[in-house]
Amino acid sequence: MVPAGVLFYPMFGLHWPMYLNFGFIGNIIGQKVTQEFDMMGKWYDSTGAERNWFGDKTEQEFVKRLQCVIKDANKYTVPLINIALEGERSQHTNVADIGGAKLFLLAYNLCVADHGEELGFGGFTPTKLYWLSVGNSMCTKYDNSTLESRTVSTYPPNEYRVNSIAKNNDLFAEAFNCPVGSNMNPGNKCITC
Repeated sequence: MVPAGVLFYPMFGLHWPMYLNFGFIGNIIGQKVTQEFDMMGKWYDSTGAERNWFGDKTEQEFVKRLQCVIKDANKYTVPLINIALEGERSQHTNVADIGGAKLFLLAYNLCVADHGEELGFGGFTPTKLYWLSVGNSMCTKYDNSTLESRTVSTYPPNEYRVNSIAKNNDLFAEAFNCPVGSNMNPGNKCITC
């Protein structure tokens, strides 16, 4: 479910370029959709009936990918307060973040195929502007006590979330020409979808 309040400025604009809307609101919708295909969503089938619809092979592969996401979060220390994240607690959000941003970039590309290329802005391509709008959709300022609570929350600090989304997506590295092995294009990405 997406709250109607996000369908207004600054999250959505009827006359904005598609890359902004897909990056802002699409990222939120993509996260919610992706959550339905994780270790919690696996318990409800397409009719809403409670049953595990993951096959053994799917579950094994997903657990492997999930462990990557957990380990990645565990390695992150929040700079301002010098406290490490607890990846186990935020795994559901982290998986959905990574998958949702990728899902909506692919949706944006389908939209462009149907409606034509958009113009970039300020030397940025539409794809780069998509990624920038994903980051802007999570722009926040926390005080130290809120930061501390987010380290053990199911929702980690947004700085981590944005960087995790970007560095774990080949499409981000491709758009910004990030060298393989760099911080934003590590050799071992956590690919969730």
